[in-house]
Formats: sequence, structure tokens, C-alpha cells
Amino acid sequence: MELEELGTPLPAGMKEAKVKSFPTPGSVIDKVIDPQRKQMLKRLYPEYKRLCALRSRFRAIVDREDRLLGKVSPEEVAYGR
Repeated sequence: MELEELGTPLPAGMKEAKVKSFPTPGSVIDKVIDPQRKQMLKRLYPEYKRLCALRSRFRAIVDREDRLLGKVSPEEVAYGR
């Protein structure tokens, strides 16, 4: 994120690598062959979705509070924070 959005150079010895898409549990369940792992992902997936939704709501609350308290610069507001 810092490299892409802020232009911060990578530390020595590190190379940039693009990730096509983050492998979420829902996107890999059908690709997993091991039945125990597949079952584990099926059990964890509803909790993963719930936690993602909570995180999203929390982030929205924090962003709103930051804007109300003036903790966000006009540039950040312009770019969607």
C-alpha cells in the first residue's frame, strides 16, 4: 500500500509482487481437495464474513468521527477517507 499509494520505496532485498486477488475462504473452498480442510473452511467462512462486516462498520464509524473532529485533512476527504 505504501509503495502504490505513497511511493515509499521497498526495503533493500524486497521485490514488488502483484497479488491477483486475496484468497478468501469463500473463493478457495471448492478448490481445496483435502476433505478436512474443506470442512474447516466451510465452518469458518460464516464467521469470516461476519468479522469482515463488523470491521467495515467499525471503519465507517471511525472515519465519520475523524471527519467530525477535524482529524482528517481535506485531501483525505477528497480521496474518500
